[in-house]
Amino acid sequence: MATLKFYVNTAGFNYDLETSGSGLAFFGDSGFGESVAVGAYQGTTYVSDGSGATQGAQGKNIKWINACSGQIGAASSGIGLKAIPNYQSTLNVRFTHGTPIQTQNVELRIYDRSDINEPAVGVTTKVAEIIHTSQLQGPYGSGDECWIT
Repeated sequence: MATLKFYVNTAGFNYDLETSGSGLAFFGDSGFGESVAVGAYQGTTYVSDGSGATQGAQGKNIKWINACSGQIGAASSGIGLKAIPNYQSTLNVRFTHGTPIQTQNVELRIYDRSDINEPAVGVTTKVAEIIHTSQLQGPYGSGDECWIT
């Protein structure tokens, strides 16, 4: 049977926290509860409830720096997206099945929390697929080279 799980990595090299029906909440550089300024990007990521009011575990955060790089956590500079290891990604989506299968028409939708066909309003969303199994930043993975808006 196929399984789809969402994980947030809070420590080490193994994803250790399942979001368990909650979601991710994005805040400013100072942490939980700090708003993200207009025209800026989030500095911290937490597991939270739908309203963003309940502080759960803090996950890894990759902040948009430019078209093809991100700042990991509190680092002072960014690195290329293809150099970011899986364990440093903000969210790990794992699709598993007992036998080899193929998936098709997979979509990531960022929506307004009411209608899956309506995009989020008033925010700019950047995503990138991180596929990099090494624990080192040096070698390149096979994920996205640049962010997708």
